[in-house]
Amino acid sequence: MDELNELKEVFAEFGEVLRMMGNAMREYFTTTPWQQQLAALVMFVSFVLSLIIRIKFNYRTRGQRRVEKAKALGHVVNGTVISATFDTDENGNRKYSGRVGYEVDGRKYSTIFVPSGSSSIIRKGDTEPVYWLENPKRGFVSCNSEGFLGVLEWLLVVSIPVFLAFLTLLVTGGLQK
Repeated sequence: MDELNELKEVFAEFGEVLRMMGNAMREYFTTTPWQQQLAALVMFVSFVLSLIIRIKFNYRTRGQRRVEKAKALGHVVNGTVISATFDTDENGNRKYSGRVGYEVDGRKYSTIFVPSGSSSIIRKGDTEPVYWLENPKRGFVSCNSEGFLGVLEWLLVVSIPVFLAFLTLLVTGGLQK
């Protein structure tokens, strides 16, 4: 019965949040000039469309495509973390890196990797899948293969709607006082 009461409280809090958001939207759309309203609408619609396009075309980063290709070729082995280190930045956040050892056809190799995300902790002895495309010497761990292109893609998903909103304000005269 306690779980039911907790669920009711969660829904009541969620309803209050929705009411607050509705009041904020109502006030925004009744007190701001039409140009700013139009710019906000353009930004929202273009952001939603860019996300839909990304999902519809099943966009995969270069790293994801490399992992899929290596799996299709059967070039996957489990490697073991043979060393793990971390550096601490000026804010006290730790950034981990490590070396993974793996064996292919009786030969031993190793590769360096940096886990994606600040909360990824690696320890000596952990197991990580290692992939390679043509040469097992050039193995990689999937978490270090996103790189700059993944960041650039998300930057475009955010910056294009903002640019279109700015262009809307410019064209409609909403930037004039």
